[in-house]
Amino acid sequence: MRKDFFTKNNIFYDESGAFTRAEDYELWVRISQKCVFANLAEVLLKYRTHPQQIRSQNSPEQTEASNRLREQQLHALGLVCSRQEILIHEMMVTGIFPRSRDFLDAALQWLKKIILANETKKKYDYIILDDILSEYWTDICSRTLKLGLPAFTIYIHAPCKKKPCTLLFKFLKLLLKRLSRLNQNQKFLLDLLKT
Repeated sequence: MRKDFFTKNNIFYDESGAFTRAEDYELWVRISQKCVFANLAEVLLKYRTHPQQIRSQNSPEQTEASNRLREQQLHALGLVCSRQEILIHEMMVTGIFPRSRDFLDAALQWLKKIILANETKKKYDYIILDDILSEYWTDICSRTLKLGLPAFTIYIHAPCKKKPCTLLFKFLKLLLKRLSRLNQNQKFLLDLLKT
């Protein structure tokens, strides 16, 4: 991005200290409100991490500031979020969540609430938001496939899903693995009964 974009739109780092340790993230959120962003398939930068870097040393502060920033974005959609909804959102974003039917149901209800709020406010482009939410939803369902058919059924009937074939393949693979184990157990029992 060129410097004149920043000066023309009066976009600079927030020096209030409200987003200490997440200043870049906060700046990119504001920039995204003024122009269109895109992900490139080609890797343009290699990122190296080490234990002494700021992110590793200040992880709790950075996480807290990032969570506050995400909460601000949800409020901009007109959402009044309960503590439980914020927690569900944080778990979805970080990918750290319980592999349970309860979480699957709660995540689906939360995603529907976001979609409905955006339909009302029209803050984000519907297609782009659907793509993003679909990625989260597919990830959640992929990780909860061990719940079996209910997880797959919930996924298929959800409003945001872009890659049903990918998840179907994973589900069938898991099903075949379970059937194989079942057959092995049956064979073992039969062999045991013969002796």
